[in-house]
Amino acid sequence: MRTFASLRSGLQPPPRYADGIHLDFAFGTSALGHYVKAAGSAPTIAAFTTLFTFTGGNQSYYRGPAGLLVAAVTNTPRIEYNTNGNCLGLLMESARTNLGLHSNDGTNAAWVSLNATAAKTATGPDGVSNSATTLTATAGNGTCLQTVVSLSAQRTFSIWLKRRTGTGNIDMTVDGGVGWTTKTITSSWARYSITQTLANPVFGLRIVTSGDEVDFWCAQIESAPFMSSSIPTTTASVARTVDTCIRTLGTEYSATAGTVVVFGTASGGQESAAQRIFVFHDGTDNERIHLARPGSSDVARVSIQDGGVNQATLDAGSFTSLAKFRSAIAWAANDFATSFDGSAASTDTGGTLPTMTSLEFGLTNVQQMNGHIRKFDYSPVRLPNGFLTSV
Repeated sequence: MRTFASLRSGLQPPPRYADGIHLDFAFGTSALGHYVKAAGSAPTIAAFTTLFTFTGGNQSYYRGPAGLLVAAVTNTPRIEYNTNGNCLGLLMESARTNLGLHSNDGTNAAWVSLNATAAKTATGPDGVSNSATTLTATAGNGTCLQTVVSLSAQRTFSIWLKRRTGTGNIDMTVDGGVGWTTKTITSSWARYSITQTLANPVFGLRIVTSGDEVDFWCAQIESAPFMSSSIPTTTASVARTVDTCIRTLGTEYSATAGTVVVFGTASGGQESAAQRIFVFHDGTDNERIHLARPGSSDVARVSIQDGGVNQATLDAGSFTSLAKFRSAIAWAANDFATSFDGSAASTDTGGTLPTMTSLEFGLTNVQQMNGHIRKFDYSPVRLPNGFLTSV
């Protein structure tokens, strides 16, 4: 049986085509980085969307390999990169709504400016001319604010900012200026956020020094504990469709043993419900193996259910918001183990295996990861604990 090894381990490099499911999003979604292979069979080398069924909306933007924000395309996976052009991986997100209006246009009447003027003449982080607003303080403490009528909830206000002139403070608010949060703004586009629980948020900017200028793009107010990808709006709020990604398992999957290695980037924080990174299941929660960030903590938790009965719960390490992680999990009957970021293996030596028919990233909207999967490898054998801790 041929197996895989992590790029980080000191083990021998993996064979060209190992049994199981192998996804590497550094190659985008092309066949070059994605294949499945059953034992004794030739590999099926295919584009990611041939191996998995992906659904998602076209409402969000994400950073492409050239460093610019690009618009999502309906039912097309978003492979995101950081500012240095390094691949973060497949971006998976839950449904979110930008409640703000005219997110890029501070000249619109939805925005109320005091001691400040707005002009929609700046080039945004999408590289499009006149897609962003330049805000200029005409006196000290110039403001540009917008009000949303909505019941009390946790709110995250996020906005892309770029300093044009001056060195004075640039502040953000979500409560109409009862409180201001100063952000360190540079001459390069970057995204900033603040979070607060309240009704009827009044969100926007304050430029403390007269004559200072900033450019802004995609002011976003969402009812959530951390910001998600940018959702531009015009005359109405815009809701992003949840991302889903599923594969019906074939002969590449073993019912008796398995090992998963997944590299990724964690979400921006905790949600009220768990965020599942991946889940093997039968279409229900009664039969499953999953890795998740629970709603109550940052712990990296593996859960195994068979017949609706918990067989094992393994915690090993914790997710750090917006940080890279690597997780390794192995299972066989009465033999479960996991390691997170190279931690000592957490084990359980009792329990049966579930009967599973699908592999999914982003199971449901309330159990959805909000982060990236950079690399995912499943092998239909139970690899030793020493392997798990070496990845």
